[in-house]
Amino acid sequence: MAQEFLQAFTRVHREGDLDRAKVIQMLNIWQNMSIIAAADVSCGLTRAIAELLHLPSTDLALLPPFLPPFLASRAFQTQRAALILHARERAARAKEGKGSQSLLKESVAWMMADDGVVPLLMMCMDGPHMLLQTTNRPYDKLVAGAQSLHEHCLRKKTIQFLLMASLISPDDRSLWFRCLAHSLFTSERYRHVAVLVKLFDAQGQMRLYLHEASQVQLGLVCVYGLV
Repeated sequence: MAQEFLQAFTRVHREGDLDRAKVIQMLNIWQNMSIIAAADVSCGLTRAIAELLHLPSTDLALLPPFLPPFLASRAFQTQRAALILHARERAARAKEGKGSQSLLKESVAWMMADDGVVPLLMMCMDGPHMLLQTTNRPYDKLVAGAQSLHEHCLRKKTIQFLLMASLISPDDRSLWFRCLAHSLFTSERYRHVAVLVKLFDAQGQMRLYLHEASQVQLGLVCVYGLV
């Protein structure tokens, strides 16, 4: 699936609409997740995209391969411990209804999109290298809650987009990846992207959903409407 995502990303890149700053931010997020998981959660996508865009080391300092010498180094262990501590503190604040995550649900974009019926995911940058996201109850039932998604990704040593793609019908996966790449990594031209996809729900039934992704001031809002 990583190769399918890379093909979709490459196609968007050729269209000339990429926002390099957004790409660099996401790659840094993937690298931080990789450090916490002690494995490349992007399945090679970070390096492949960095090479495709010819990103200099000043924009993105690529991590070396996750081999024993690197994993055992003091620099890696120190950085990993700091990131794990930050993630735990953030999860604790979110559980208490405090911190940045609670602000997402107080935003105008969230209140306009959340009708309590349609599955909804909202994400934004939390600092330069961390991703903040929140979900509503219908999304929790369809996929999983925001914190559960993050923890599951770390256990599976993958990124959320590849994990979510496993629920999408193989026939629709490349189209969904292109929609995702447009909404995550492009400029104002793609403020709203929508695509019909078949995905497996929590009961294992395949259903048709309208996936809508909207760029808002805080970040990105994703809605899954059952058709």
